[in-house]
Amino acid sequence: MERKFTQEDNIKYSLKEYEGEIKLLHYNKKTREVEYLEVFVTKSYNPKILENSTQWISYKNFEYVELLPYDT
Repeated sequence: MERKFTQEDNIKYSLKEYEGEIKLLHYNKKTREVEYLEVFVTKSYNPKILENSTQWISYKNFEYVELLPYDT
């Protein structure tokens, strides 16, 4: 099953232990499927990942991405 993400989704990435907001979706020009996500880190539980940094998540690791509820 293909995962559906949108810009500004809040996510938790369990593989590298951080939470963030999707800033950009990068698409494959031929298949038009999402190749990777560009994420702004808002909370990090990993000392190697700094808060307020940018990280990239490959489509190969989308299974480790969990959508978080929006703040209301």
